[in-house]
Amino acid sequence: MGVSNFKNLIIAHRGIQKDEIMENTIPAFILALQKKVPIEFDIHLLKDGNLVVYHDSNLKRLFGINREINSYTYSELKKLTFPHTNSHIPLFSDVLDLVKGKVFLVIEIKRTKILNYRKYCQKIVDVLETYPYDFVIQSFDIKIVHWFLKHTDIPTGLLISHPFGRNWITLYSKLMNTNLILSILKPHFISVNYRILSSKAVQSFRKRGPVFVWTIQDKSQLEKVKPFADSYFVGDFYFKK
Repeated sequence: MGVSNFKNLIIAHRGIQKDEIMENTIPAFILALQKKVPIEFDIHLLKDGNLVVYHDSNLKRLFGINREINSYTYSELKKLTFPHTNSHIPLFSDVLDLVKGKVFLVIEIKRTKILNYRKYCQKIVDVLETYPYDFVIQSFDIKIVHWFLKHTDIPTGLLISHPFGRNWITLYSKLMNTNLILSILKPHFISVNYRILSSKAVQSFRKRGPVFVWTIQDKSQLEKVKPFADSYFVGDFYFKK
């Protein structure tokens, strides 16, 4: 799918969660496949080199375990199940095997403290070489985005958060006000927090590339962002109608 086709996509953010179906799990992705909607998910690198699908860097929020995910091996992780479910944190390759091109994928690459980012990126590319279907890559990490833009022909986007974040997020947001990052990096698309969607820098970029917006949590919010974005990451409200 070329970037010119990134229009009016409704994308299930971390799959579709329902009852005891947790985010970024195989059941959440199966629900999205049943509804034939694109899927967004996140990948982390474990200390044994395996790539898994999970959002947070730490297991505290969803498992109640205060431990960084990249300190695990996959053999350790697969012993864990999400509370009140039979679901495990899935391998990246297992998710790709499940989807097999049935829907469009947006893959967010999380930062890693293991290896250097170049080896991390190459490991992801090695897995994706066996996936001849439509997908894009996105990341908050400028180094990762730059590597994919330089070394692959995969459509690659920069994630940008709101200006009230902390640390590097605040720096990114300030630089965004001058268009510096976008003019130097030249991503294929950008994926922005709805709070900065109408900013001058974002709307200026939209003249030359698609803008995705995240994460929309109700119908009225969706209607408000539609004039300013091309495609939309949405929460579960959208799939309950």
